[in-house]
Amino acid sequence: MLLYHFTSLLHLPQIMREGLSRGEVPIGPYAYRFIPQAVNLTKDGTARGNSDWNKSNYLDKTRVRILVDLPNEHLMSFRQMRKKFQVKRSWVRKMAPNQEHRNWYFAFDGVPTDQIQKVEIAFKQPGRYEEVSEERLAQIQKTVEAERASLPIVETSEGPAFAEEPRLLDSWLLDGPCLTNLWPKSPLSSDPELIKQVC
Repeated sequence: MLLYHFTSLLHLPQIMREGLSRGEVPIGPYAYRFIPQAVNLTKDGTARGNSDWNKSNYLDKTRVRILVDLPNEHLMSFRQMRKKFQVKRSWVRKMAPNQEHRNWYFAFDGVPTDQIQKVEIAFKQPGRYEEVSEERLAQIQKTVEAERASLPIVETSEGPAFAEEPRLLDSWLLDGPCLTNLWPKSPLSSDPELIKQVC
């Protein structure tokens, strides 16, 4: 089945090296240690249709769209997941007010890199995706890794986290909806000549 995974630029290099391996399964408002981990996937390829859970993030988790192809037997639908974990109807309504959950699937065994079919990035405007070639993708990964190296990121039991308040950091990788420096600062989006050099 062809499905989409949305993510941020910050996470792209690791995904391309190791595949997709983690994500929180939305079973309820519980502490991280009680939430099962799986790759979140959707049939809906629009950023708008996947933006509700992105509103308060420091990273724009709809900036990168990855198309994957997985066998049906490696997937769990939202309906199956809801039954397995006894997810309350009130939580579903709060989490997916526009019935977005009808498009959701979960890959509990992850997604290896050879099942990634296509990578697209919204360079200039949210939701306007452009497919990137392997060569261009490799250059983008180097640029993102260089910028990431300048950030105070530490590994925690819940994955990478910022050691300092993200609002106080000056980085074009911090492009989330809750910040004011959304798109203009990125060398991947602002200056056409820079785009040619970097990408």
